[in-house]
Amino acid sequence: MPVCADPTVALPGQWHFSPQDRPASQTDRTVWIPSQLPQEVPGIPDGTVWFRVDFNLPPRLLGQPLRLVLGKIDVADQTFLNGKLIGQTGSMPPHPKTAWSETRFYKIPRGLLRRHNTLSVRVFHNGALGGITSGPLGLYTEPDFQKEFHPGPAARPSFSQLVTGNGALTAVYDARTDQIVSLAPHVFSHESKDHPVGSLLRYLRPATRRKLRSIGYLDHSHIVQVTYPGVTVHYFAPFTGGPFTIRVSGDPRQVSAWNYRWDGAARLSSTTLRPGLRLFTVHPSSDPSRPAVTQLPSTSLTLVRNPNVDPLAAEVRFMARLQQRAHLPKSLRPAERQVLLQSITVLKMAQASDQEPNPKSRGQIVASLPPGAFNVAWVRDGFYACMALNRLQLFQEARAWLDFQLTADSGHYVHLAAPGGNRELGVGVPYQVSVCRYFGNGTEESFEYGAGPNLELDDFGLFLSEFADYVGRSKNTEYRQRWAPLIRDKVIAPLLHNLEPSGLMRADSGPWERYLDFKHFTYTSAVCAAGLRDWCEADTRQTATTMTDAIRRLLIWPSGFVKGNLEVQHPGDYDSHDGGTFEAFANGILDDPALWRTHLAEYRRVLQISPRRGFSRINQGDAYETAEWVLLDLRVASALARQGDRAGARRLVDRITAQAAQNHGLIPEMLRRDNSGYEGSIPMVGFGAGAYALALFDLYGEP
Repeated sequence: MPVCADPTVALPGQWHFSPQDRPASQTDRTVWIPSQLPQEVPGIPDGTVWFRVDFNLPPRLLGQPLRLVLGKIDVADQTFLNGKLIGQTGSMPPHPKTAWSETRFYKIPRGLLRRHNTLSVRVFHNGALGGITSGPLGLYTEPDFQKEFHPGPAARPSFSQLVTGNGALTAVYDARTDQIVSLAPHVFSHESKDHPVGSLLRYLRPATRRKLRSIGYLDHSHIVQVTYPGVTVHYFAPFTGGPFTIRVSGDPRQVSAWNYRWDGAARLSSTTLRPGLRLFTVHPSSDPSRPAVTQLPSTSLTLVRNPNVDPLAAEVRFMARLQQRAHLPKSLRPAERQVLLQSITVLKMAQASDQEPNPKSRGQIVASLPPGAFNVAWVRDGFYACMALNRLQLFQEARAWLDFQLTADSGHYVHLAAPGGNRELGVGVPYQVSVCRYFGNGTEESFEYGAGPNLELDDFGLFLSEFADYVGRSKNTEYRQRWAPLIRDKVIAPLLHNLEPSGLMRADSGPWERYLDFKHFTYTSAVCAAGLRDWCEADTRQTATTMTDAIRRLLIWPSGFVKGNLEVQHPGDYDSHDGGTFEAFANGILDDPALWRTHLAEYRRVLQISPRRGFSRINQGDAYETAEWVLLDLRVASALARQGDRAGARRLVDRITAQAAQNHGLIPEMLRRDNSGYEGSIPMVGFGAGAYALALFDLYGEP
């Protein structure tokens, strides 16, 4: 597959960073710290900081109209070119406004550019990581800008980073810069609250820059294949044992001269297996000048394999066996099959392996793989991944996720005081499944960055559905018998404890993580009702019926569509239309063809981007919320199929398939509203690969 188009003038990757709001003179290098961008900058302080880069402009472009593209900046910026403000996005204190999800596009005033230029970016940041987080970073002529960022609705390559991982090691290859931008020793981003996972190395690149011919995944596997004239390189984190591996093959003279440069606490060793075939492997550094940046799992880099055997064939066989073990829907179209096979690989890469030294880490499934930012195990994202694994009959992987949740260190929010201490917001009774997500070490977490924590009661219902679905499909009744007492006491009992007399679940943070802005979200009640129904005991089925009646009575507008939450007062108010409501139809809690028709018509009017496209998250939201959400496209497709509208389901599935087929089989969090390019965290796991598999099974009518 060809790579994405480069900027007309790419900005250097080496920038400088100042933690001071009023940086010293540009010539005073003492306050400027070298920083490779784009990336989430570790250690960036809350407040206002600066980034600076010097670059040269080719003489042929002097005087031409150019646009600056700065990727995404967390959370707000003011951008200066040669000392002149050329644009800002978001707002600075004292009234900060986040714009972390928006790509920066700034038109450069004529006459401002010189042969030698300085770009300075003032960034306001609060939270965990931040900075200029993702690219591309560069200048574009007007024709190149329009071609790259406003190409029309057709599917096209719009993403240039491929991840490889084995559930422990995770590396990202960037085609724009032809380098491994990071290699991390875990699939998750934080081992615990105070221990973010660092990188073993960064910016590993060929010592001599060569022109790329193509990049892609080999046989829909985790193996990144990069081709140059005369040389093919494979990057992979091996499932079959051994350290991170770079396999270089081709013309013997070129291969023998091949080498790498990199930054970070690692060393490379090289083995020539035969003329024209070399292996480079990554190991922890023994060089004291390259200090370790993270504690490495003892097994993730030291699994033994024969150093004289080419490991590529073993990795191809491993992934082929996994894909053969999976049950695929019959009659798949070729493009659907290819994207589904790559989705199976994504699901496998995203699950912490049994090689993790901490047993509590094993089995968790992160919401997105790098370079996506959500390398954390969310219960909700894991639900869609687990349901897909069940349908694919990959029961070993599904059970590992269930085991992880059943043994994780949860129950941290039994009590939670509201601001001011005048109200209790906690779960109220001991519970097992997290009400948000997990750190890598298996401890419940709720990202309390000033506006939190989240408390998401839908997780209890989601867990019940995925557990019951696993038992029903795998026929593993012993598994249910073993865990049923704990589930009744610490999943069902907490759910019922938070069920109000009205029949709705009490107010919580909801499906889109509203922190302490609690509301009675339709999604929460719909999935909790489905979980009680799926648990399939007489009392839980009856409660599910009561909850469904309450949803019909309290959460449907007289005009015949489902509202996002109980609190909204008027149709058209903020979040009166919530894409999460489609889950009630996709999971069968609302199985009313007449209601479905009026609901779909209204949501198409308000949330659908265009007749040929999918759906936004909510009405009147910000740029992040009103982008096209792939999860919603796929859940609407599942609901359409359930209601017998296979043509409608087909249109949405075809849209996502076409996009993924142009982007290495990977599925994004969102598609840009203006040009359908990939946006948000990529690749998404439960919200992407998992939901895609579920939509295909529903489209083809397979149980």
